[in-house]
Amino acid sequence: VRVRARAAAGQATLALWVNGKHVGAAGVGGDWAEREFRADESLWRRETNEIVFEVGSVEVGVDVVEFLRERAS
Repeated sequence: VRVRARAAAGQATLALWVNGKHVGAAGVGGDWAEREFRADESLWRRETNEIVFEVGSVEVGVDVVEFLRERAS
């Protein structure tokens, strides 16, 4: 999952959850930047999935979310 995000002020942490499972967290600064999270295929359901972005006390803006498939080897 690739996101483009920025913190409203200073530094923030953006965490990703997929269907109730923590995928990872990334630091976010004041400039727009891409962050990638690798969510194992076992976390995904066939139909509807719940995607949650979690932040701390600093507001984070997200303007792009891309769902990417890993290329087959």
